[in-house]
Amino acid sequence: MLEIVIILLSILVIVTFVIVLGNFIKTKPSEVSGEDSTSGINSSRLVAKAQNVYEMGQLSKAIKLLEDIIKKYPNEIQARFLLGDYLLEKNLPGKAEKHYKHILKLLPNEATALEKLADCDNMAGKFDKAALGYSHLLKISSESFDIREKLADVYIKMNNIDLAIKEFRLIISKDLYNAPVKKKLADLFFNKGEYERAIKEYEDVIKIDGAKTGILKRIAKAQSYLN
Repeated sequence: MLEIVIILLSILVIVTFVIVLGNFIKTKPSEVSGEDSTSGINSSRLVAKAQNVYEMGQLSKAIKLLEDIIKKYPNEIQARFLLGDYLLEKNLPGKAEKHYKHILKLLPNEATALEKLADCDNMAGKFDKAALGYSHLLKISSESFDIREKLADVYIKMNNIDLAIKEFRLIISKDLYNAPVKKKLADLFFNKGEYERAIKEYEDVIKIDGAKTGILKRIAKAQSYLN
């Protein structure tokens, strides 16, 4: 009889434990996150919808959708990136930068966000700040030709022509057939009155990219200054 009672009590304890554990598992996600388990799926669907709207050419509507998304999901990184990009496309760097800054609070030193933040400064005419941003990125990844070209372009806007030439030449030293950068370098030499160097770079551009009327005219003009 005693054995039967012990067995019944053991079964009762096990059943009670299972019920309590089940209730704990059901309630724990909401206690931790404060959101239901489908929030990630929902935000992804909303972001995809905003992208589709953008691809249909409705930029302002896409921005509004993304603004609504981050009100509900403030740490949705993809939404922040897209919203920043779309605002830059509308030439609104001041509004775009706050979204890249928010991303950097969540992911410090995130390279794309740092680059976009420098792009905002560049677009806003804050060239000193943009140059510092691009320079910092090049310390992280010195082989990024796109960022180095952006830095050189900013130096041109700052009228630091020698620094721009230095950056363009660093690109060409690693990317010999980069015709657009060679063209920019040639133009800088031309504007500095260094016509022989300009002609050499223009001729390299022709070898890479074929003869273009504008390039041929520049060569002819440079040669006339030398004669």
